[in-house]
Amino acid sequence: MHDAQLRVAYQGVPGAYNEAAAGKAYPECDAIPCDQFEVAFQAVELWIADRAVLPVENSLGGSTHWNYNLLLRHHLHIVDEVQLPVHHCLLALPGIRK
Repeated sequence: MHDAQLRVAYQGVPGAYNEAAAGKAYPECDAIPCDQFEVAFQAVELWIADRAVLPVENSLGGSTHWNYNLLLRHHLHIVDEVQLPVHHCLLALPGIRK
């Protein structure tokens, strides 16, 4: 299936890191925001989405166990992997103190 035809669910709002991961994995996809991880799983089961891009681990927090549990509960399978570097910046106005 060509990426332009893929509907890819992700947890979050437009602009979220999960949307960036979906776009990195499938550059021409139709990204579908979902308000909860479980809703993204359901979107695939109900054929609303062809795939879901969801985090299963990150370098700061480790494994996201709830998504492993959802994989088992919804009988979906991991078919690919995408790594997304995330950089945070702390910004403040001049003169602001701790």
